[in-house]
Amino acid sequence: MSLENNGTTNTEMNDNPNNIENNNTGIENKPEEANKTNANGSILGNEEEAKKEVAPIYPEDWREKYAKEDNKKLEILKRYTSPEAALDALFEARKKIQEGSKGVKLPKDATPEQVELWRKENDIPESPDKYNLSLKDGYVIGEEDKPILDKVLETLHKSNIPNSVASEIVNSYNEARKLEEEQEIDRIIEAREQARVELQETWGKEYKNKVTTIENFIEKRFGQEEAAMLFGARLPDGSILGSNTKVLSKLYELASETDPEITLLNTLNNRGTMESINERISEIEKIMRTNESEYYRNQSLQDEYGKLLMGRENLSRRKY
Repeated sequence: MSLENNGTTNTEMNDNPNNIENNNTGIENKPEEANKTNANGSILGNEEEAKKEVAPIYPEDWREKYAKEDNKKLEILKRYTSPEAALDALFEARKKIQEGSKGVKLPKDATPEQVELWRKENDIPESPDKYNLSLKDGYVIGEEDKPILDKVLETLHKSNIPNSVASEIVNSYNEARKLEEEQEIDRIIEAREQARVELQETWGKEYKNKVTTIENFIEKRFGQEEAAMLFGARLPDGSILGSNTKVLSKLYELASETDPEITLLNTLNNRGTMESINERISEIEKIMRTNESEYYRNQSLQDEYGKLLMGRENLSRRKY
């Protein structure tokens, strides 16, 4: 068909903006294609809308099916647009119930019934002896601690302290007691070591025999169990009797004066036989004969010789 039949020349078609190609790109400006383009020029349309999940579809009678013939349930379910909304409300209600009345103060004029309910909602027992304590590290409340703990729990209950906080307080008390006991043991060990060093410097080689003399003397007079109690007794300054050098020195003097036989036997390393006594006497008498000056310069040797003679006489009387 000729362009001229329409009364239009090629020049006229080219001059008509409606007939030219769009920006010489070769793509015609079609309205339907433009409609597919969003504000950002994307032909894919609105990406956010494409990502939206399709809401689940439930039967319209889901409320009736769940409530069955319970009209009260049905009335409640009518408040929610879907089972999801009903479940969300359920979990929110549970959260509030679990939180209970936390942060809500008990009225000053509360009735006994209100107090009981409030304590129950806040994990507070009905009485001090009903506390359900969670003790750490296998702690056990001892008989000596029970009166103190009972008083503490009574005070906590008056202040409406819940189980969890009461447990923390008792655990802190137990930890403090444990630390105190450990520190006390360290002090006792340190005091004993200090006494040992001091007595070794004072008694020298006789340290072991004198300590044994004291122990045997006390055990002979009081018994083994009572002797342990005596050595572990506290002095007014808080120190242990068995670690006090002044007390131990006096006890040794007392043992030497009242029971020289014990002193003698311990001097002989607890052998205590007539043969060992005579053997040691012979050794000292040899020193007296060969080195008389050494004997008279050594006061401890003279004391030992005198005790040996006394011990031999005592053993002879007892027919050893």
